[in-house]
Amino acid sequence: MKVWYTSYGSNLFEDRFLAYINGGKVDGMTYPEIGCKDKTPPLIKKTYFLNANYKFIEHAKKWDDMGVAFISLKEPVTEKILVTSYLIEAEQFIEVMMQENSIDSNESKLNTSILDKSDKELFPGRWYSTLCYLGELDGYSSYTFTCDDLRFSKEGVAPAISYLNVILNGAYSSNVFTEEEVVNHYLRNNEVASKYSFEDLIKLFK
Repeated sequence: MKVWYTSYGSNLFEDRFLAYINGGKVDGMTYPEIGCKDKTPPLIKKTYFLNANYKFIEHAKKWDDMGVAFISLKEPVTEKILVTSYLIEAEQFIEVMMQENSIDSNESKLNTSILDKSDKELFPGRWYSTLCYLGELDGYSSYTFTCDDLRFSKEGVAPAISYLNVILNGAYSSNVFTEEEVVNHYLRNNEVASKYSFEDLIKLFK
């Protein structure tokens, strides 16, 4: 069974997402990913806009102990964010989700039966604890994962420039935006704008 994994943070950059599939890391990451048992690359990817609120919170060790991206679909939704969906095997999706939550897939009893077109809290206390069903896309179910409502309500934390480098270049590679439009899109975010200027971010493309 294939499903769409819909990404909104560093996995907008395909090479970074492939670290979850193949193992390893990209520039800027402190720690490598272990990868999936099935190394088959995504069959298709699609980039589009999703109605969702967007925030950087927590302190991620793999990204210089600074904020990482989360979304909330809870009303009122006031933002429209760029996302990329990758069509992958359902088993790969489960393993990617466990890697995001630092859970050993060999010790987990989760299987693809959880992908039943519903939202659910799977890993209480973990950052990306909540599975979200986003609907159907070209005949396949689309899912993502994010934090619970309580965590999303926490004070925002500015992301590391290395993390933004991956996100912005991933967004640019989608061919939706010019470099300037990418920068302006992310400067709408409070956590980004609190630490970085347009000039800081446009340098990431040079």
